[in-house]
Amino acid sequence: MKYVVHLDYDHDPINPCDWGEWEVISFNTNHTSFKHPDTVMPPDVGLRSKLRAGTAYILSYYEHGDSAWMLADSPEWAATPDKQWDGRAVAGLLLWHGKPNEIGKTPELRREHASGFIDSYTKWCNGHVYAYHIEKVVGCEACGTDHREDLDDATCSGFEDSEQMFEEIRAITADADEVEIEGPAKWLADYDDIKEKAAAA
Repeated sequence: MKYVVHLDYDHDPINPCDWGEWEVISFNTNHTSFKHPDTVMPPDVGLRSKLRAGTAYILSYYEHGDSAWMLADSPEWAATPDKQWDGRAVAGLLLWHGKPNEIGKTPELRREHASGFIDSYTKWCNGHVYAYHIEKVVGCEACGTDHREDLDDATCSGFEDSEQMFEEIRAITADADEVEIEGPAKWLADYDDIKEKAAAA
């Protein structure tokens, strides 16, 4: 049995800010989330309280090809090369608008939540969100040629974590003797063991 796995980019991914309570404010006029820094900086009493409580964070930004948002005092920012030319230490704010305990009861847990969110936001900004579609190759006795049939429930998008996507693909193609990989994002398969069933190039 042969399956064809089509790997693609999600061409209409949802902005993470649209499905949660985090808000990204950018001080860069080129960004859709731009707000003038004078409207929020220096922080007033309320914002300073949020910064201490872990419901707001100053963001740093680096751009050299892809963009990278990160918490300002994070190890990632400290390790970023050439940031004096391609980065900004104070580039924006990350604000939580929900109840504080929804993202953790301690500043440490809230920071972990914020870091995970800004990682998702960065992937969204760069278009690093993926999709798959799987077809089954079926032989036609009448014409003697093979054709493809869509598999039910074998199309999904919105994956920023390709490993999660491949977990689903492996489950669907578990009974395959051969897996053919195609599509604009087929390079992702080079980093997954689904390649073991792929036909030799």
